[in-house]
Amino acid sequence: MRQNEARLKEARQIATPGDWELEISNGTLHGSAQFYRIFALDPGPADPPLSALLTRVHAEDRERVTERLAAACHEDDPWRDEFRLKRDDGTVRFIHAEGQVERSDSGLRLVAFAQDVTATVEAQRQLAASEAKYRNLMESASDAILLTDSSGHLLEANARAVALFGYSEEELLGMHASALHAPEDRANVAHAFAEMASKGRTVIEHIMLTRDGHRLAVEASGSQVRIGDELFYVGLFRDISERKRREQELREREHKYRTLMESLPQAVALKDRNAIYLSCNLNFAALLGLAPEEVVGRSVEQLHPAHLAQQYRQGDREVLQRATTLVAEQEFAARDGTRVMQVVSAPYRNDAGELVGVLTVLWDVTAHKWAEEALHSSEFHLAEAEYIAHLGSWEYDIESGGIRWSDGLYRIFGLDPSRFHPTVEGVLELVPLLSRQHLKEILQRALADSGEIQLNQWITHTDGTTRVLHLRGSLVRDEEGRPRRLLGIAQDITERDLIERELRQYRDNLERLVEERTEELNAANRELEAFSYSVSHDLRGPLRAINGFSQALVEDCGERLDDLGRDYLERIARASRHMSELIDGLLVLSRVIRRELTIGEVNLSEIAEEIARRLQSGEEGRPVTFRIQPNLTARADGNMARLLMENLLGNAWKFTAGRDPAVIEFGRTQHQGRDYFCVRDNGVGFDMRFVDKLFQPFQRLHAADRFEGTGIGLATVRRIIQRHGGEVWAEGEVEQFAAIHFSLSAQSEGTRATAE
Repeated sequence: MRQNEARLKEARQIATPGDWELEISNGTLHGSAQFYRIFALDPGPADPPLSALLTRVHAEDRERVTERLAAACHEDDPWRDEFRLKRDDGTVRFIHAEGQVERSDSGLRLVAFAQDVTATVEAQRQLAASEAKYRNLMESASDAILLTDSSGHLLEANARAVALFGYSEEELLGMHASALHAPEDRANVAHAFAEMASKGRTVIEHIMLTRDGHRLAVEASGSQVRIGDELFYVGLFRDISERKRREQELREREHKYRTLMESLPQAVALKDRNAIYLSCNLNFAALLGLAPEEVVGRSVEQLHPAHLAQQYRQGDREVLQRATTLVAEQEFAARDGTRVMQVVSAPYRNDAGELVGVLTVLWDVTAHKWAEEALHSSEFHLAEAEYIAHLGSWEYDIESGGIRWSDGLYRIFGLDPSRFHPTVEGVLELVPLLSRQHLKEILQRALADSGEIQLNQWITHTDGTTRVLHLRGSLVRDEEGRPRRLLGIAQDITERDLIERELRQYRDNLERLVEERTEELNAANRELEAFSYSVSHDLRGPLRAINGFSQALVEDCGERLDDLGRDYLERIARASRHMSELIDGLLVLSRVIRRELTIGEVNLSEIAEEIARRLQSGEEGRPVTFRIQPNLTARADGNMARLLMENLLGNAWKFTAGRDPAVIEFGRTQHQGRDYFCVRDNGVGFDMRFVDKLFQPFQRLHAADRFEGTGIGLATVRRIIQRHGGEVWAEGEVEQFAAIHFSLSAQSEGTRATAE
């Protein structure tokens, strides 16, 4: 309103009037340039008549202007009028005109001025409209509105403020605003005024007082307004007492609801009609590995696997459609795995009774379900085990005398459970007459003293066959030590009894057979010893004689022999030497088979290094590289372990002849998850098609004229490894490599020599 007044004042100052005169006698006009501009008249060579001016006046104002102008000219009164002027372009301007009749010798004339006050009129109209809007807003507002000056004194108050605070409008005007605020809140109000001064506006909640001292909870929105040099404060005050009361009730209800939710041992969640979680307790959130605030606002699809989310949504839809509580078992994908839940879903209504969601309570029955399944499985497997093992269980209630049999026990006796109901007397009739008294005595001893039953009992099956049952039972006592029940089993051991009888007979025959075989083996060993002695002494003599006489013949009669004769003698010598080497190999193999083992920790790496040095010193300059993995040990007989390594490394040395460089390796390898020792070389290798001959005595895979040997070495290796309970296998490729893999699982006793 004040701003509009300022604009009106400014418009009056900048509007320029146009002067003009009217010759009353002839009705002609004389005017300034501004006059012609205001009335949009053409300042031609001739002065325009009064009718030209009146023609410009708005039709609705023209008659009034003419009458007043005429009255001023005839009655000699001052003329003042405001009228509308319509221009050729259709625009309407507002004109303020004033004049006075003057008399002179030449006659009467009206001296006047005209001013375009369109801006002033528009400003007045806007001011009036703004004033009306302002007043209408003030009076129709649902909130109390107070206007204060810069010192805080009230300047205006609307009808709602009068009604809210209980003062009349006259009482409010001039009152200081602080009188309406509770004393404890006045510091907050002062802070609010300071905030309006710095930021231009503020919003606070505080307590205000009515005329009768009633306290009101109010939400206040204040703004600072500057009009010219003056500063004002406008405040809107809304009574939120009812809202505060409801908020307090809601907080109390929420607290009770939350307390109830968190005190429940079950998981609880509330969803709206769209399956969006509205709230949940800690137990529910913990199942998902989340905090409650991370659950709220998310849908079932966002928190659960798709197939479970679809199931949950379908259940909620059924609850909402039927408006009833549903109980079901459902899977729940928890953070630590799938759980089985007993789920109760109930319709949830708001204060107005509207169905707005579903309240879900979940009991974790996973352990119970597992227990049920385990029980069913146990019962099933027990029945299966009883059937497979020809087993049945029984229970005797001492107080009632009742007996319960399992299905397996009925099956053992060949009885129908629907026809036979076991009693003590009835059971005794199922055993031979001579055994009944003995069975009674065993039962009485168990009840009186031992508490245990164990015996084998003959029975006659309903099919007429005789069966053997093994009976076992134990006494169960109550907390006071009194006997309550006998629990036991009965197993049909007819087949086992028959097998045991046959086994006893077989064992007796086996012992006799072992004695016979042992004697045969001892005889074979004695024959082997005799053969070894014969080979060692009886065969060596003739071989030495053949070799010696052949050499003497060459030395004594060599000059009389031709080349063919000397060649024959050389062949005889070589054959006798080879025969001697074969005998030595057989003797070594024989000693390996028969020798007692002395087991200890053996460092195979040290043995390999020693053999390598000896081989290299025997053929200095030969390009051979040994790669020996250090500290490889085994539990073995030391002498046989050395013989083993000598044969393997000796073979590698022999078959790498001609390689430059030759590489011989000893280390540890793995095959099918087991550790093995390995001797490997890059020599002539062998064809894997003949690998089965490699460890057979006298079997050679290479020509004798190329590589010397007896064919006994690897056979000896195999026998040594077998004596130690190990295994040996080979791999190779012609002209590429050969590798012997072996293990040594040493026997603690040297008894394998006798058995072999």
